[in-house]
Amino acid sequence: MTDQDTAAGKLPEGIEVRLRQAGRRERRWQKLKVSHCSACGATDISILQSIVVCAGCRSAIQGNSSIENHHLLGREYSSFSIPIPANLHAILSDKALDHPRNIIIELKVLYAFKDVLEVLYELALGDIERLKSKDND
Repeated sequence: MTDQDTAAGKLPEGIEVRLRQAGRRERRWQKLKVSHCSACGATDISILQSIVVCAGCRSAIQGNSSIENHHLLGREYSSFSIPIPANLHAILSDKALDHPRNIIIELKVLYAFKDVLEVLYELALGDIERLKSKDND
């Protein structure tokens, strides 16, 4: 690099490379929002990957049970819970976020059972479609 390059605002090549690497690392960190591998603890951002897993697989990867306790009425209303698969728990918990706030407990019960029935209905339809497609094979 010459004095003219420096005067023209060009950076030395080594610094340019390091800046590009830093930019890539920052963009990758912004995308992943993690600082280490959840499986082995590796911290080099350039080797970390974005992995999307369902709740059940996440539990297995983390060495936890794939069965979770679901509080049908929400923890704030009752300590009563039922053991259900992690994926079903994630679905029902997500549906519960859409329930109206500050409703009487009887309505809360109705919303909880409505959600369970909807999910069971959707699962049954999926099973029926899979059986139909097997019959057509």
